[in-house]
Amino acid sequence: MISFKSFRFIGLFVIVFGYSCSNSKMTNHALEDGIYLVKEFVSDTMNIRKLTSNEQLINYNPKFTNDSSNDYSKLIVSTDQFVALRLKRSPETQTEPDNRKILLLDFHDDQAKKLYEFTANHIMQKVAIVIGTEGVSVHKIRTAITGGKLQITRCTDNGCERLYYELEHDVK
Repeated sequence: MISFKSFRFIGLFVIVFGYSCSNSKMTNHALEDGIYLVKEFVSDTMNIRKLTSNEQLINYNPKFTNDSSNDYSKLIVSTDQFVALRLKRSPETQTEPDNRKILLLDFHDDQAKKLYEFTANHIMQKVAIVIGTEGVSVHKIRTAITGGKLQITRCTDNGCERLYYELEHDVK
């Protein structure tokens, strides 16, 4: 038999849990693999602003890069400003003369044009490479990318190979 005190606690738990699940800032739908505009870096998850309908809060896990920054663990990305990782061919890894690894991506024609427009419109802004619901690297756009070819240069020793396997299914 449940006491009145226990019943009140269970009721309060259901109300709090229901509210937290309905709060839009905690909703995390799977995103299409892609390059997304970073709207905000989040270090304090207790004080996240209310998100707009075209924003999503995602985890940031720099497991593929040499980014050792622990300043933030989440990103707010724009879901309407992104380039899908639809590749023309499998990614390619190369080793630089100083033994650093790089990853080369060749975007499908429809995304190559979008990549150019996206990068031209967001020069000096930050973008995240997102796989599923997780940001795996953050980069600053320094110039418009033409020709649909992108080079990722900040990989860890095995990060480029791991990212390669993650992106193989994005070949269309």
